[in-house]
Amino acid sequence: VQLDQSRELTALFDPEDWYSPMVINEINYHSSPDFNAEDWIELYNNGSESVDLTNWVLKDSDDMHAFIFPSSQIMEPGAYLVVSKKRSLFSNAHPGVSNYTGDLGFGLSGGGEIVRLFNHNQELIDWVEYDDFTPWPLEADGKGATLALDHPDLDNSEGRNWVPSFSGGTPGSENIILTSSEIYQSGSGFQVMDPWPNPFRNLTHITYRVEEPGRIHMAVYDLQGRILDVLVDEHTLPGEYTASWNGVKRAPGVYICVIRSDAHSITKKLILTGRY
Repeated sequence: VQLDQSRELTALFDPEDWYSPMVINEINYHSSPDFNAEDWIELYNNGSESVDLTNWVLKDSDDMHAFIFPSSQIMEPGAYLVVSKKRSLFSNAHPGVSNYTGDLGFGLSGGGEIVRLFNHNQELIDWVEYDDFTPWPLEADGKGATLALDHPDLDNSEGRNWVPSFSGGTPGSENIILTSSEIYQSGSGFQVMDPWPNPFRNLTHITYRVEEPGRIHMAVYDLQGRILDVLVDEHTLPGEYTASWNGVKRAPGVYICVIRSDAHSITKKLILTGRY
C-alpha cells in the first residue's frame, strides 16, 4: 500500500488462520556448572486439539539459527516437548525425560535473547524475549534455576510472568514454581548439602547441619507434588545428620526432596536412573 494520501485501513482477523495453542513454557539458557544440561526450550500444547509440528521452525534472534522439527512430530493436548541444544548432555542430566528432540544447532545467549516459534507457513506463533535482569528471574542466569512460565495462559512476553523453577528445572512436565529462597539459601538454623550420589541407581543420602534446636521435616515428592516418603519429621538438636532415600521401588526419573524447618525450606532434586 502506497500511503501517498490519507487512507483508512480496516484489519480483518480470521482466528482459524493464525491461532495456535503452542506456548514457549520453560527456558534453560545458562546452566549451573554443577548441573549442565546445555540450553533447552520447552514447548507446551495449551489447546484442546493435537498439533502437527512437522516443518515448524524454532529460532533465536538470528534467522540463520533455525531448528526445523522433524516429520510427524505430533503434540497432543496438554503435552510437553523439549528441544535441546545437545541431546547427549540433556539425557545425561535428565535421564527420566523422554519427550525431547534436538540437536538445536545453536545456543542461547546468557545476556538476553529472543526465542521464536514459527509454523510450517513461516507465521510467527509465539515468541519470548528474555533477559538476565529484573523483572526476569535472576536465578536462571547460571545459578541452577530455569525460566518457568507461572501459568501457560499468561502473556509469556512479560518478564513478570516468569519465575525460577527449582535447580535444573522440570523439562518435559508441568512447571513446579518455587521461590529463590527455597532453591538457594540456607534455612533458618539449618543447612543442606547436595545429595550424594546424584544421579543414583537406588540409594542416595542427604546430609544436613542443624544450627539451632527445632523441628526438621524432610520428604520426597514426585513432579506432580505428591508426597512419596517422609525421611525425617522430628525435633532435632544442633549437629550434623544424614538421611537416606531408597528409590528401588520407584520408577526412574526426577524427584524432589524438600527439607523444612519451622520457618524456611530448601529443595534438592533427586535423579533416579534405575534399579540394580
